[in-house]
Amino acid sequence: MTTLIIDSIQNPRYQAAFARYNVGNLYNKRQSIVGKYMLADWLGQTPATIASGVLFDHGPHGKPRLKSGAFEYNIANSYDKVVLAISKRPIGVDLEKIRPYDYHRINRAFRREEREYLAQFTGDEQTRATLKLWTIKEAVLKLVGMGIPGGVKSMQIDLETLAHANRYGQAIDLEPLYAGADYIGTIAKFAK
Repeated sequence: MTTLIIDSIQNPRYQAAFARYNVGNLYNKRQSIVGKYMLADWLGQTPATIASGVLFDHGPHGKPRLKSGAFEYNIANSYDKVVLAISKRPIGVDLEKIRPYDYHRINRAFRREEREYLAQFTGDEQTRATLKLWTIKEAVLKLVGMGIPGGVKSMQIDLETLAHANRYGQAIDLEPLYAGADYIGTIAKFAK
């Protein structure tokens, strides 16, 4: 079972922290603070304890994890949304705000069959399909703890269902992540 907690950098709760840490309007800094607060709430800790890092170690590729092993988590953000995904199993999550996006801008990120898949769509459908494939790639790479350096072409995505992927022989299950009508996302877990 996966628990998802979704919040916004617009939440009044975080505004004092943004001012205290003088982050201005920098989305990435605001998103980071919100993610720490969300994780602190889940763990029953203070945001300062989370920020100190004392509860965490890192996997072989640098992915943070709880020293206690009580659960696995992953955080994703896009524009004003932040998502905390929690599971008993390793998990990766990614989120993108839906906005005009031409897959040709990141053409090299897609395998030949993925480019052919995307070419069958036009307009808004193509934008959504592009962002969906991108969230799958990022969620899978976050699942394995490598992020983008792990190789955006390193997986084969089941383009018929968008429910499965395979990376170097490792089967991965994919689930859609709903964070509002103007966002698209993916949850990735190793297949049982």
